[in-house]
Amino acid sequence: MSGHVLTTKSARQQDTFRNRLRSELAARCGRNPRYSLRAFANFLDIDHASLSQMMRGARACTTQSIRRLGARIGLTADEISRYV
Repeated sequence: MSGHVLTTKSARQQDTFRNRLRSELAARCGRNPRYSLRAFANFLDIDHASLSQMMRGARACTTQSIRRLGARIGLTADEISRYV
């Protein structure tokens, strides 16, 4: 039943947070075409490979990482709690 894992509330919230990270990166790249995933990872104070894996879904977005990265991109406490 591995398909069931993808439909859990936690998985949907992780996907939503991943989408938020992707859209934040896209917005930054839109403002500055030279902006990169590495620059975004540096801003977030996370390894670029780890960020890439999170954004692709190869690595889980943990509660701790959602809180830390969410705060770094300027999400409010309410927005972060919706993802957690």
